[in-house]
Amino acid sequence: VSASTQAEQVGSAPRPREQTGSVLAGRFELGCMLGEGSTGRIYRAFDRDAQKQVAVKVLRRLGPRAIQRMKQEARELAGFSHPNLVTVYDLVAHEGEWLFSME
Repeated sequence: VSASTQAEQVGSAPRPREQTGSVLAGRFELGCMLGEGSTGRIYRAFDRDAQKQVAVKVLRRLGPRAIQRMKQEARELAGFSHPNLVTVYDLVAHEGEWLFSME
């Protein structure tokens, strides 16, 4: 199995609803992808509810361990205030998708 085939099998390609202009959770209009890590992808987005630009991290795999790690990461970031750390705004579960918004 080639490396690109393996990447597709583990879900590394953006899902169709993660395309520029897509709206996640009924409120986050996605812009360009800013980065990608082992647990998810981060996009520039416009939060229609808050009427401001945010970054949105979308969980890549939806297993229980991945969801627990994302919840823990959001809680830990929410508990800190430091100029070198992002501020977490919301942790959202919507139609089987997990994401959190941040500055």
